[in-house]
Amino acid sequence: ETTVEETTAPETTAEETTAEETTAEETEPETEAETVAVPDDATNVALGGRVTTPNYWSIYGNNFYPWFLNDGVGGNNSWYCNQGTPAGELYATIDLGNVYTLYQIVLGRPCWGAFPEAYRLQVSLDGETWTTVVFATGMTDEGSANGVVHGLTAAVDARYVRVQILAHAPSDDPTSGIGEFEVYGVYLRDPGVVIPEDATNVAL
Repeated sequence: ETTVEETTAPETTAEETTAEETTAEETEPETEAETVAVPDDATNVALGGRVTTPNYWSIYGNNFYPWFLNDGVGGNNSWYCNQGTPAGELYATIDLGNVYTLYQIVLGRPCWGAFPEAYRLQVSLDGETWTTVVFATGMTDEGSANGVVHGLTAAVDARYVRVQILAHAPSDDPTSGIGEFEVYGVYLRDPGVVIPEDATNVAL
């Protein structure tokens, strides 16, 4: 019998927003549009960030914790949701800790299959208002072991990034899993501040 452990890591909490509260997603981005180039200095800014998701799967002594999403390990360290969790209510959010300019998102395939068949990737500056940057359907467990690379059609500034699962992988016990949730970007030093054209180095 599958059970869910009561303990969670300190960095993982239950998120208050639900799928119904998602905004700015009426128009899905073009999936075949040209994507922006990823700068050479872009790094995986999601690594070690605070993860928020409703639940995780625990079975046969194996715990597929939410923080496995961005621990940088991959392989057997995959996150799975509880079996039977309605797909439309399932999400995983990463707080990047600062505002970054983002260029690419990569979802790694989980260790035991069950990569979600459909999902949205969304970004937010405040964790409340969300914008869809990727809409993916018809996904399978087949393909590169390195995961599914989603280039963005335009660079976007965000502090929060989430995957909202819309359809589980087909199975008798519906569930979805993700091996690693990688977000590539560069640090936005001071968002909202515009440096005047006539500014000079007054420290000289």
